[in-house]
Amino acid sequence: MKPDSLKNLADEADALLRVQWQQWPEAAGHYAALSQCRERTVEVGGVPVRLQCNPERIRSTASKVDRRSVAQRPCFLCDANRPAEQLSVPVAGRYQLLVNPYPIFPRHFTLPAVEHVPQLLRGRFGDMLQLAAALPACMVFYNGARCGASAPDHMHFQAGNKGFVPIESQWDTLLATQGESRRWEGGVVYSRLTRWPVAMLAFEDDDAEALYAFWERVEALLPVPSGDAEPPVNMLCSFTGTSWRCWAVLRTRHRPWQYDAGGEAQRLVSPGAVDMAGVVITPRETDFLSLSAAELADIYRQVADPSLLDVCLQQLKTRCR
Repeated sequence: MKPDSLKNLADEADALLRVQWQQWPEAAGHYAALSQCRERTVEVGGVPVRLQCNPERIRSTASKVDRRSVAQRPCFLCDANRPAEQLSVPVAGRYQLLVNPYPIFPRHFTLPAVEHVPQLLRGRFGDMLQLAAALPACMVFYNGARCGASAPDHMHFQAGNKGFVPIESQWDTLLATQGESRRWEGGVVYSRLTRWPVAMLAFEDDDAEALYAFWERVEALLPVPSGDAEPPVNMLCSFTGTSWRCWAVLRTRHRPWQYDAGGEAQRLVSPGAVDMAGVVITPRETDFLSLSAAELADIYRQVADPSLLDVCLQQLKTRCR
């Protein structure tokens, strides 16, 4: 994408949100309801994790994303299947900017690709960096096809307010208290949190090409499940004005065992990027009230086992300077 084609995107996003709140009653109602959502905080691995009781997100959390189910339903990100009230803004001829009608953030956008192509980050990480720079008030994020994406058949990013998820808003403090950092090939700084029970690799630099090269290196180290086209990951990215900071969640499982459990053991939690960054979405009140710090830590370890990060970091060390 050409940077000039994105120079007005932030203003266009603000204008689109205002228009949709005025002209799309259903979406406006969901944003109004979001402001009334209850939250509570529990500490997990030194991070203040917030649980958000958000009943409107049941569509995403409970969605069936197996290949058969996806093939049998119309794609809700394609032009022909979106609500007539849902307006769009073209983004560099590659994406469209939409207001997400079922928000987690006070300002929540979806950026689907123009073409109906599978959800794959490979070949689009550079786009993600450019979008983060063009939307400096937002964090841009990606959910892999089996990592929280409710539309695994249509490539899309999402964006929401900076300062919303604890991993992003409190990163400097967390890094100072439990972080380990190294420098890759004299440039990109990459880090982990020693107490956070998530295989999360943070990396930052002011050179987009260096970040792209680093991520390609990491991606090559990760296992690809049989039948998939890329390693399962969540990615979050923010732009500080001069540099980018990214957080890659290296996934080992789509959903925890509790998701399919019966009776009181069931927890309807299907973690995506936002959950893994410290805001856990609970559509059901029972889960909102009962989830403990220990159970959340267990869920995190299941879907992003830190041992995978250990292996990746060991291999990266051979290229550190």
